[in-house]
Amino acid sequence: MPRRRPRLARGVSSPSSSNVLCQLIDRAPDIIFRVRLAPRPRLEYINRAVLAISGYSPEEWYADNGLASRIVHPGDRRKLRALAASRGLSPQPAVLRWTRKDGTIVRTEISAIPIHNRQGTLVAVEGVARDTTAGRHEDTSRAGDRFLRAAFEQAPAGLARIGADGRFLQVNLRICELTGLTAAELLGMRLHDVAHPDDIDRDVALLRHLRLTDGANGAVEHRCLHKDGSPVWVKVMACRLRHTGSPTDILVVIDRVPPPPGQDEEERRLTYAGIDVDTDRLNVSWNGRPVALTLKEVLLLRYMIRHGGEMLARDRLLRDVWGYEPSGRSRTLDVHVCRLRRKLPPLTDTLVTIGHFGYTLAQPPSAPPRG
Repeated sequence: MPRRRPRLARGVSSPSSSNVLCQLIDRAPDIIFRVRLAPRPRLEYINRAVLAISGYSPEEWYADNGLASRIVHPGDRRKLRALAASRGLSPQPAVLRWTRKDGTIVRTEISAIPIHNRQGTLVAVEGVARDTTAGRHEDTSRAGDRFLRAAFEQAPAGLARIGADGRFLQVNLRICELTGLTAAELLGMRLHDVAHPDDIDRDVALLRHLRLTDGANGAVEHRCLHKDGSPVWVKVMACRLRHTGSPTDILVVIDRVPPPPGQDEEERRLTYAGIDVDTDRLNVSWNGRPVALTLKEVLLLRYMIRHGGEMLARDRLLRDVWGYEPSGRSRTLDVHVCRLRRKLPPLTDTLVTIGHFGYTLAQPPSAPPRG
C-alpha cells in the first residue's frame, strides 16, 4: 500500500512552493520591496522589476542607501518625506515622479503596509511601486512619446540633455560616435570634458551665457577630442528647455563640421631636440618613436616649448596649464616635470629648475641660438 505524503500545516509552504513564489515575485512587472526599520532603516529586499522601471539594478539599490531619495523628482520630495513619516500607515498610495538613470521621468504609484512583530512593534514596511506613466496618456500621446524617444536616439546629429553645470543627463548614439565614449561614460562627464583642452573656455562661456540669459540659445564651433586622441571639429548649439519640470534643463545639438581653412601646419606641430608634439591630437614622439604621456604632461610640455627661454613662475604654470589659482605649496608641478625628464631624455639637462621660483626650458646644446 503506497505511503501517504504528510500534510503540511496551514500557512506553511513546501520548499518547492517557496521557490515558485520567489520566482513569481522576482518576475513581477511591479516593484516589490521590503524596508527594515530597526535598528536603522535599510532596504532588505527589492525585486528585478526595479531595473526596468528605474534603470538601476537591485545591486545598485542595495549598495546605495540614498538612491531612493535622490531619484525622486525635487518637486515630489515633500511627498516622499510624508510617506517615510507615515511608515506605511497612509491609506492612500503616494504618486511620485522618479528620474531614471538615463534621465527620463517616470510616474510611480507606491503603496506600503506596516509590518509588526509579535510584541506589536513596527519593524518593517513592505510595499509595491507601480509604473503609471503610460496609463496617464491617451494612445496617441503614447505613440507621440515613442516617436520622440526614437527621434532622439536615432537623430543624425548628436543630441544631449545637460544640467546647468554642463553635466550630461541624457545622450544619444550620435554623440557616442563623435566622442568614441559610451553613454555610461558620458553620463559621468560634463560638456567641456569632451572638448579639446584649448577650446574648453568656449563651452564654459556658452553655458554661462545660457545661465545668465532667460530663454537664451547660442552656438560655438571648436574641436572635440575623440577617445582615441584625434580632434573632431564640431558645432555645438544649445538652448534652455521650457516645461520639462526642471528650469535648468538644456538641450545640446552637436554636429560635425569641416575644420576652418588655413590652419598653420607649423603651429599645429612643435619640435624641440628631436621631440615632436602634435598640438591637435596631443601626441608626442621622440626621434620618430611615440612616447606615452598623460594629457597634463603633453599640455605642460607644449606650453614650455611655446615659451622656450622664458622664466616660467610656478604660479603661472599652474594657472595656464592646470587652470586654477594655486593656494599654498603644491607638488603637482614638480611631479609632472620629473616625469617629463624621465620619459624624454633631451629634457634632462634643458628643463632647468630655477630655485623656488619655477622652471625654464633652455635651448638644447646642439641648437643654434634664436634670432
